[in-house]
Amino acid sequence: MKSLVLFLVACALCIQGAEKSCAKYIAFAWEFNSDSPEVLLRYADAFDKTPLDGIGINLRSSAVIDGKRVSCNYYNFMHDPAWPKEAFAAQIPHLRKLTKHSSMRHSFLSSLTAPYKERVSWMDDAEWARIAESMRTVAWVARQGGLKGIKIDPEDYRKLRQFSRRSDEAPYDELCEIVRRRGRELFAPVFEEYPDITLHFFWFFSHLEHYTKYDRANVAAMCRADENLWPAFLNGVLDVLPAGATINDGDEDGYHHTAAKNGYRNGAYMFHSLYPQLVAPENLDKYRRQVRYSPPIYTAMYTSKEGTTWYKPPTEGSRLETLRRDLIQASDVSGGYVWFWTELHPWVKRARNWKRGDPRILDTTLPEALPGLFEIMEWGKNPVAFYDRQVAELSAKGTLVNLAEANTVSVTNGYETVSLKNVKGGEYYGIAFDVALNASARVNVFVRDAKGKYVQPSINMIYPRDGRGVVRIPEGGARGTIVFSARNPAGRKTVFENLRVYRLFCEETPVKVGPGAVKDKPVKEKSKK
Repeated sequence: MKSLVLFLVACALCIQGAEKSCAKYIAFAWEFNSDSPEVLLRYADAFDKTPLDGIGINLRSSAVIDGKRVSCNYYNFMHDPAWPKEAFAAQIPHLRKLTKHSSMRHSFLSSLTAPYKERVSWMDDAEWARIAESMRTVAWVARQGGLKGIKIDPEDYRKLRQFSRRSDEAPYDELCEIVRRRGRELFAPVFEEYPDITLHFFWFFSHLEHYTKYDRANVAAMCRADENLWPAFLNGVLDVLPAGATINDGDEDGYHHTAAKNGYRNGAYMFHSLYPQLVAPENLDKYRRQVRYSPPIYTAMYTSKEGTTWYKPPTEGSRLETLRRDLIQASDVSGGYVWFWTELHPWVKRARNWKRGDPRILDTTLPEALPGLFEIMEWGKNPVAFYDRQVAELSAKGTLVNLAEANTVSVTNGYETVSLKNVKGGEYYGIAFDVALNASARVNVFVRDAKGKYVQPSINMIYPRDGRGVVRIPEGGARGTIVFSARNPAGRKTVFENLRVYRLFCEETPVKVGPGAVKDKPVKEKSKK
């Protein structure tokens, strides 16, 4: 007998194969801008109570160089003198302690960014050697500190157009060769220091997503027409990528993706089908094996006020439900990571004297602004573990009640039903049962309103599999029907046994806060000053 899953998404479920591991959830946020590893350690236990697997950590230090003490600060990475390893040696013991925590094991250190002061000449060997040495140092710190890797943010905040050819530079093809060499020069030291590192690019080839919006888009030709240098640089990175290293393409433009329009699946399609146009033939095998699609979730989309630019409306009366659907689809298409960008709300409650990473950060935490956030994150990551924890907590409290109207359901050819009465929108139910292995066994759940009309989605198709799961009642739902079906040869039947139905929790009203999000595009450079 196997205990089998009833795991619902709010539309027809795309079943992941059992062999696919759960996506890791990592957070980048304003709140981490001023946090040293030592400060983060004070909050590590609080972060362990979240579903996060890692965060983005921004390096800050100072060093004596040529007899003068200079700052080594993440936001000035492209312009600081070469960072020496000894500048960060004292932080490594704190990083090692930090990355032993479950919420920090997949953390990433700050590294390469777009220039912040002035454009770096592609012809200046000394400048690129300086930056390469700093990249080596960051990779060394990451490995010594037990971090998963480093993060790269190529967004051109200052509009310096580092990766566009200027009219006074070498011809495009010639310049591309130089830029590709710079990519090799910057990342070869990284891989020497940390051969099995993960590079988290906020954008990899997805930085050129705007070229895919045209019919029959020839992305490579459009890049050439614009004399875009980013593909050449990335091919330089791929040139030196060792077999043990991996790259996350963070597709930061995916903030606007919605599950309702299959946005995350479309992003994955572009990653797998269109961006390879930009990969040099000799690097295609590396790209397909070692570069992974890692879609983003911008949390302000679910907390900001209606009418702001960065806003996603409720689904079935709930913005949490919008996020749940987005997160499940993002996790489904992810190659291993889903990352969150957060601005105004910290993930955990901070001390009164905490030095805010940005003065606009509010006291209200993210789970206070969006109650149920951690629960749906657990669901998106691992529905079986989510079910187990919810049921265990209710059992420990003595409030676990089995609402199933039958213990056993037998099906020959066709279906049998079990009622789920007195439900309401926003309630979450845990459902599980045992059944002898039968490839044709299936479970559907219908939800109707008080007048008997089906509530959208009218049907959720579930194929039983090893585990347990959770279902959310759509807005307007008043009664449900669990439908057990199977096909069998003559004389045989499928028996669903030990049916368990538990009411787990109901969505809460968010805490009222000030402005939900900045009204314009989230500009991370504002947090770097």
